[in-house]
Amino acid sequence: MQEKRRSDSEKTRTIIYEAAEQLFAEKGFAATSMSQIAKKAEITQSLISHHFGSKKNLWEIIKKIQIKNYLDIQMNLITIDVGDSMIFLESSLIAYFDFIRENPKILRFRLWDQLEKSGTENYQDSFNKEGINVFLQGVEKFKIMQTKGLLRNDISPENIMSSFLIIVDGWFLQRKRLLYLLNKSPDEEIINEMDEKYLRDMMKMFLKGIKK
Repeated sequence: MQEKRRSDSEKTRTIIYEAAEQLFAEKGFAATSMSQIAKKAEITQSLISHHFGSKKNLWEIIKKIQIKNYLDIQMNLITIDVGDSMIFLESSLIAYFDFIRENPKILRFRLWDQLEKSGTENYQDSFNKEGINVFLQGVEKFKIMQTKGLLRNDISPENIMSSFLIIVDGWFLQRKRLLYLLNKSPDEEIINEMDEKYLRDMMKMFLKGIKK
């Protein structure tokens, strides 16, 4: 009996999570109400409160779960010896590119964060400690590589890390527009082909640009 209750509870949490994730991605935090989430999940609002507390808490939980898998992968990559700098950089770029490609909703969440919040002090709330830690450790990794003469030292490590994120995020934010500009049909095969070609070319440009 207890096992069944646990199973039903997990199913309910999953239903709420998936409904909220879709609505938040489409409308953002401010425009999504608890009643809309309840309606989409076909449950009562009281059940949402029981499982997740507030709407704000549900929003933060979804973002943390979205990014957790990538952070685990990236933390493992950061432990690679700096002597293998190109392996680290290539593996990190591929891991982040694949993560965003497989989790397109995460970019929508980030955009809503920026649109709905103003000021660094508010935007900091949207990053969990693990995400900040990975970013800062990446910066430290680049500093070590510069000290060892593996990367150019005339570029700030913070900007290397920022560029790392931007060249991946920017591709997926602009991909639909590029399909239109290039007069390509948005079918899955063409999109995958464009993704792979961009990944190859982007890695060549980025890695050649920062390597000493």
